[in-house]
Amino acid sequence: MNDMLKNINNINRNLVFIIIFFGILSRILPLPPNFSPVIAITLFGSLYFKDKNLAFIAPISIILISDLILGFVPNINTYLPLIFVYFFSRKINSIGIVNLFIASIIFFITSNFGVWILSNWYPKSFTGLLMCYEAALPFFRNTLLSTLLFGLLFKVSFERTSNFIISKINS
Repeated sequence: MNDMLKNINNINRNLVFIIIFFGILSRILPLPPNFSPVIAITLFGSLYFKDKNLAFIAPISIILISDLILGFVPNINTYLPLIFVYFFSRKINSIGIVNLFIASIIFFITSNFGVWILSNWYPKSFTGLLMCYEAALPFFRNTLLSTLLFGLLFKVSFERTSNFIISKINS
């Protein structure tokens, strides 16, 4: 039984590294803007990673490492919204369409609020804020689609793999 637990822990650790690698790869490949699994990884990690610290660190690491590879300067407008998504994910108990949608909205609202408040691109008025959100809508579509796609893919893949492993252990 002890060897079996070691194997399961190794599988968990390997899964975390695979997900982080996949997240980094998805950000450096030429995909449409904002088409990324990072929000889905944030929810998935919070619900399925045994180590909740790692669930917090994984999406931040993905963004930081890929930003460095791409030559981007780390931006609070990306990191802080992910932290908000992480805290939301700690309050839910499943990955479903509604929770993935809410996480995408949280990211959209907070990241673009940051763009509005910290940049000189828009007037510091309610109209300027609305202009910022309107300009960001085309990016939101990709954020939402990728979060739904990857979130459901991670959930189904993990649950099916877990059920398969449990069935093998029990047989």
